[in-house]
Amino acid sequence: MHEEGRTKRRTFLGTAAAGVGLAASRVAQTHSRAVAATPTAGLSAAHRQAVERQRRIVVNYDALAHLFDYKIADGADDAEQVKKHLLGLLDRRGSQIDSVGWCWSEGNEAPYPSKVLPTLLDHPVFRRVPEGIDLVRICCDETRKRGIESFFSLRINGGDHDRGAAPKLPQKWDHKERLINWNPDPDGTPEYISPYHKSAFWNFAAKGTRDLKIRALREVAENYDFDGIEVDYARNSPVLPPGQQWEQRGALTEFMRTLRRALQLVARQRGRPLLIGARVPETVVGCHFDGIDIELWMRERLVDVLTLGCRTMEVDLADFRRLADETGIKIYPCTDFVHKPDGYDPGVAAVGRGIYANWWQQGADAVSTFNYTYGGQDWGLYEEIGSPATLRGKDKVFAIQRRGGGHSPVLTPYPNNWNTPRLAYANTNLLGQLPVALDPAARADNLLFLSVADEIESVSAGLSTLKLRVGLSRAVPIEVRLNAGLLPAGKRERNWVEFSPSAELFAVGKNLVSVRHARPVAGEAEPVQIEKVELHVTYG
Repeated sequence: MHEEGRTKRRTFLGTAAAGVGLAASRVAQTHSRAVAATPTAGLSAAHRQAVERQRRIVVNYDALAHLFDYKIADGADDAEQVKKHLLGLLDRRGSQIDSVGWCWSEGNEAPYPSKVLPTLLDHPVFRRVPEGIDLVRICCDETRKRGIESFFSLRINGGDHDRGAAPKLPQKWDHKERLINWNPDPDGTPEYISPYHKSAFWNFAAKGTRDLKIRALREVAENYDFDGIEVDYARNSPVLPPGQQWEQRGALTEFMRTLRRALQLVARQRGRPLLIGARVPETVVGCHFDGIDIELWMRERLVDVLTLGCRTMEVDLADFRRLADETGIKIYPCTDFVHKPDGYDPGVAAVGRGIYANWWQQGADAVSTFNYTYGGQDWGLYEEIGSPATLRGKDKVFAIQRRGGGHSPVLTPYPNNWNTPRLAYANTNLLGQLPVALDPAARADNLLFLSVADEIESVSAGLSTLKLRVGLSRAVPIEVRLNAGLLPAGKRERNWVEFSPSAELFAVGKNLVSVRHARPVAGEAEPVQIEKVELHVTYG
């Protein structure tokens, strides 16, 4: 009986495997036909050439936030001072910036004369600039004069706090059918204010929402000479009712199809390509979570360039790379220098270099920054992160992503008070590997992946420091292996254990770091968390 059961199980597994193989073959054939049917024929040669334009660093520039720092200088030409203030970043010697996405904060009010949206032009910040100046036109045109690509970037579902306390904007509150109802009870009283942000959020399942956004973007495209339009789905989420995002993904896909048709018409009328970019979650499964059918968007060529993520250190570049290679779409991983990855500051040179060096090694077409434009910041990284060559031989910190943090704890729980986010994936770093608890019995290793872009072994002669550091929630002896090689006992300092691994143990790319208690701990002791794992590489 037991042997018969095992035989049946082997037969079942064999049958299942054959079925999976046949299904996979059919999916692959269908996928191949879908890719072959991609409507690239509708994209001109000039359009395809524009997609291939050189880009090293792509900057998402929150121009309105930067304008708050503007001060009128005595005796100066106001218009020139405004240009210098907003565009000075692009004039830095040695800059590797090739593309700018001009973002004007939350996107629900227009910083330009508009027939579609209410305007921000009566906001006090605009009284600081000379009357009649169109800042959006200045930024668009002056960027292109410098030979730098210029996009208009719209936070597709931004908050309503550009004036401070969230106002009840008429285009939302006069049309509540356009808004997300946050009450999970379909028979209950509708709740239109987000639980994590005192704003009403657009529901892209509603045709009225999609139509309004298309009209707003078409107005920008018709009135300004941008090289492209970017729709930002990652800065504010969700854009579909929570829990129904994937189910209602077709509405978002239809919006992108309509946007492509609208912008192609503008492009033909002006006789110049108009690209479409999108900022999306940094993993394919994260896109699915937020209702973005990214595979279909790419197969149908509804976008030309994709910015991946917002405040992350780890991006699913392998999956995006496979899709991009089939379609010609460009992919740019991104991190946020204000709403930072939990526990790390990309503005610290060694940390930023480590993040961006990894992305180049993993196959990025370019790299992107978010919120790295404010006064007082050291902009030196703009001379380094745009090329593997300019990152080579420079000090770096390579670290493992921590989940959560950075925003409202309702949307993005904090790592040490963690609960699984339900409202959206974007900005949560939901799949971060840390923190994680050690096995108190010291039997099972915690298996962690640490990406290292530098060829540690080949450059070992030029290294002054090579330290692997493990941060714990409390100090205990641990045993660490690197790519299965046991490391000599580490030096303990407070909650950190520091190891000096041999350079020969490192691989370029993913490295397996195995951590466990050095000996079993008492069953009643508080569990020990691995909080951080980081590699410090110092040259010189």
